[in-house]
Amino acid sequence: NRWRIVNDIYEQIKGKIGEKTDITYKPTEKGIEYSKYDVSFGTGYIKEDYEKWDDNETKRGLVTGYKKSIYKENVFDSRQERIVAKILEKDNEQVEKWFRPYKKENFSIAYQYQGDRHDYIPDFVAETKNNLYIIEPKSKAEIEDPITKAKAKAALKWIKEMNKVSKKKWEYLLIPHDRITSSVNTFKNLINQAGNLDDML
Repeated sequence: NRWRIVNDIYEQIKGKIGEKTDITYKPTEKGIEYSKYDVSFGTGYIKEDYEKWDDNETKRGLVTGYKKSIYKENVFDSRQERIVAKILEKDNEQVEKWFRPYKKENFSIAYQYQGDRHDYIPDFVAETKNNLYIIEPKSKAEIEDPITKAKAKAALKWIKEMNKVSKKKWEYLLIPHDRITSSVNTFKNLINQAGNLDDML
């Protein structure tokens, strides 16, 4: 009973903290650390050049052959993420480089959820001649998840501060999975698939 009471009090306090505190963002000169990462796979996983992957393949594996990406080999959590990477890699009109952060030291944005501070690591960061993009491909269930909404709102606040000092304009793209198909074969088309954030958040 004592621990139940303590836990109840903690949850009430945590809720109040979430109501009254906020995270602010301040641009600094601190650089980004691009560290090596390790990944292991069990039987049946695939290692293959990104151009040889079938866009409908649902198995996870190590995707290789990237030249625009900071990491030449990448692992994805969904086939839609793999398609986005392919679009970023093959687009010759706008995309100069891209990467998929794996650790908070690579790229992260602090956000708050239910009174606790967390680190949001975006799925993709892409750079064009004039812009920088944070790209989030998400399923319908993920888009409706309050954690996804908290991350997106934090990203928009972070972008607002970054755009005060950045030479290139930052933008945030939240793209539903059902809009990411093989027919979306340019970055311009991918941008057009992004959802309306006012409606989604």
